Amino acid sequence: MAHNGMDIRQPEHTVALAERALTLADGRAGPGLLSLFVICRARALGHAGRGAEAASELRRAQDLALRSEGEELPFWAGMSGSPRWAVASHTAKTLRSLRDHTNAEKQYAAAARGYGKPSEGKPRITALSLAWQGQEQAAQGHLEQACGTWDKALALFDGVYSDRAAKQVAGIRRQLTTFERRGVDAATQLNERARAWQLAHA
Repeated sequence: MAHNGMDIRQPEHTVALAERALTLADGRAGPGLLSLFVICRARALGHAGRGAEAASELRRAQDLALRSEGEELPFWAGMSGSPRWAVASHTAKTLRSLRDHTNAEKQYAAAARGYGKPSEGKPRITALSLAWQGQEQAAQGHLEQACGTWDKALALFDGVYSDRAAKQVAGIRRQLTTFERRGVDAATQLNERARAWQLAHA
């Protein structure tokens, strides 16, 4: 519920929800599973503008995730792959909410590399991570670089039918239209590719 509140931009109760969940999990979960509860609290704190507390929890979640090698997770927790990459992805979201686009980009890149490993088998989540990474590059004014990253995301989205993928591609197209007006050559061809994706996945 805490993650969902942040995803739909209604974060009013997310700190309380995340803290309650963490309280219930503490002492009952291994380091990998616990890292998912800690990173949720970190993200909620970031959305609440409590940057110093969020940074402390980010470090704790990362340390826990690094200790999770070989841990067997419940089915629902393992759906997002390794805790290490899930923590990287949510770390990026936390940093984005704190407007630290440089480090958010690095964390999305780490998540994409991790999810892209053959052992993970998460092409959709890899594509989403790349799409978000491109957003962070664009936020820093690295427009050509963002186009290159989105090109990789589109290739992985091919054949993926999901609402989240459709929303990401639509968002990419909105930014590409702006890039075209600024004279970014790579944006025009990529925008056409994204349009073709939308037509094929409608």
